[in-house]
Amino acid sequence: MLLGLSPLRAAAPRFIRVAWQPPEPPWVKVNIDGSFRNQDQAGSGGVFRDPSTRY
Repeated sequence: MLLGLSPLRAAAPRFIRVAWQPPEPPWVKVNIDGSFRNQDQAGSGGVFRDPSTRY
């Protein structure tokens, strides 16, 4: 123990499986993401899906 502190053990990571589910009609789901490298380099994209997984 140093300065009244004791080391804590980190909890083991838990993995949760997640699967995409289509939206309820008449809704549309949107997934967007973006990134940047420098002040002059950036990118973004997106996906729209309806209940039939079209678009």
